[in-house]
Amino acid sequence: SSQRQAITARWLPSTGTTTLGHTQFPANTATTLAVDNTIDWNLGTANSFYRISSDAAYNVHGIANGADGRIIILANVGATYAITLKSESATETTDANKFHFPGGAGSDVILAPDGTITLVYDATTQRWRMISAQ
Repeated sequence: SSQRQAITARWLPSTGTTTLGHTQFPANTATTLAVDNTIDWNLGTANSFYRISSDAAYNVHGIANGADGRIIILANVGATYAITLKSESATETTDANKFHFPGGAGSDVILAPDGTITLVYDATTQRWRMISAQ
């Protein structure tokens, strides 16, 4: 019988660890949104896994610091409020920080408490694209 072995591609910054079949994402401490209609959300570049929450149901229109192939994971660790990521939002003033979800404008993603989303930055379209969400 033949056996297959998964190989994980290495894209992480030097703070990340990748081994055959296992990837560890550098994480941040919890980040709390305190303002609705957040634009140019600067999460920094040192981490890939972000624990986020909010003190109300807020909208996020874009994330700064996109780089081709950069992958980030957002986990809503809040207990009460959903965070909505707005696809192709006119409110986001920097086009390169926008999200593009299947269906385009208005196809927003609602990140419920305990929900996660994995995003990749596409430098060709200059947009954050969804890999998966739950």
